Amino acid sequence: MIGGLGQCVSGSIDRSKLCAYVNILLLISFLAVVASSVVIWVVLPAGGLRGATFLGIRRGPWTDVHLVSGAVMAVLVVVHLTLHVDYLKTLPAIARR
Repeated sequence: MIGGLGQCVSGSIDRSKLCAYVNILLLISFLAVVASSVVIWVVLPAGGLRGATFLGIRRGPWTDVHLVSGAVMAVLVVVHLTLHVDYLKTLPAIARR
């Protein structure tokens, strides 16, 4: 566990705020991945018009946005799961009911 943090819903206000911030950042990074995917694969496909841009940005930087936001999202997923490790431990017992 990171810093001894457990399940957010049964913790302190600080832990709840941390969970909220992580969830908000996860949503933002997810939306960035989705938006950059649409730009990369639909608006500026490989082999498309040479020098084409979207919002004044070429395909290469959009790919960078996609990769960085995806990496941020992966780290935040690990943090999110770590914050909810106590709940995750109860899932096998819930499944056996």
